[in-house]
Amino acid sequence: SITLMSEGSVVYHGPREELIPRFTEWGHPCPDFRNPLDHYIDVVSVDRYSQDKHELSGVRVQSLIQNYRRSDLYTSMTEDLDSKKSVDVKWEDKPVLSELLYKLGLVVLRMNVNVMRSFRAFGMRSTVGLMFATMIFGFILRLSG
Repeated sequence: SITLMSEGSVVYHGPREELIPRFTEWGHPCPDFRNPLDHYIDVVSVDRYSQDKHELSGVRVQSLIQNYRRSDLYTSMTEDLDSKKSVDVKWEDKPVLSELLYKLGLVVLRMNVNVMRSFRAFGMRSTVGLMFATMIFGFILRLSG
């Protein structure tokens, strides 16, 4: 399940498969070729760059919170929480190197997928990478020559 929060309140908690239909129903469809989770994190964020944007995004977030609280997802979440008893959990597991490398690989893959979705970002990163490689190559030639 996915949980999105804003301003200390839950805006969405539910199955990944229902995220896009719910936000579309609430008036915030996900644009084509955009990572849905990235998009909805932007939607539930309050913009603090200017007073106008802060007010508009605050109203949008409050509307989303109210929509969620009226939904069946909210009802099922509160019923589920009420039915569970508290349990003491002891965290003794330490992550092993293979888990950390796996997670690092996922983050790098995710970053590259997002960059490939935007042609401009891909072009900029490729250009910067080629310029950097040229500078390093020139530096190595200068040292050896």
